[in-house]
Amino acid sequence: MNKRKLQFSAVAGVSVLFLSLGCRADEAQPVVRGLLKPIHEATLSAEILAKITEIPFKVGKRFKKGDVLARFDCARYKAELAAAQAEYAARKKTSDNNEELASYNAVATLQVDVSKLETEKAKAQMAVGSAMLSACTILAPWDGRVVETLANPYETIPPGKELLRVLNDSMLEIEVLAPSKWLSKVKIGARFTFNIDETGKDYQAKISAIGAKIDPVSQTVRLTGTLDNQQGELLAGMSGSAKFKISE
Repeated sequence: MNKRKLQFSAVAGVSVLFLSLGCRADEAQPVVRGLLKPIHEATLSAEILAKITEIPFKVGKRFKKGDVLARFDCARYKAELAAAQAEYAARKKTSDNNEELASYNAVATLQVDVSKLETEKAKAQMAVGSAMLSACTILAPWDGRVVETLANPYETIPPGKELLRVLNDSMLEIEVLAPSKWLSKVKIGARFTFNIDETGKDYQAKISAIGAKIDPVSQTVRLTGTLDNQQGELLAGMSGSAKFKISE
């Protein structure tokens, strides 16, 4: 291999290094890829065996915290709760009566203790019934949007069945995987520009969090950024290039 070939190989190696870091040799500001992510995202599941009666919000629709996202036919659970309440009321009267009789030495202490335990058991059953009934309606945990519906009205589904995927996009975060050697140069509050592919625009942002662990294979660290101005044209999942004002 002659001298010219050796020089070409060296230049090619430097180019590959810049590309692997997402940086361009003709720029003073290093660039890495980033992704817009919602601050909250969740998959909501059923907690009871019941028939779905309503899923009010379709894909893409917005909802407010506390809105009903799914409702079930819970006639059976209402009846079970009523039965548990009646059982508790009966046990409570028996227990109270036995305590009064015990004050006159007209009933054994054991019978008083057993009636108290039976009352507590009935009370616990009533609490279970109340919890089951509360699961008949799924309420929105925060303001957000429906990403995907995984079930339909009139379907009878088992506990654990996924119903909806939802997210809170009231504030989007930028997630970036940056070279770990940047840790000595990038701090919380550091400014950067994020150019989003889908809009073709630049957005100003700053680092709000730095990952607690470095990936030993890729030698990268996760950085989280927040936009200065949240704009309605932005959607979770959009990607782009984050340009930092640091020197390599």
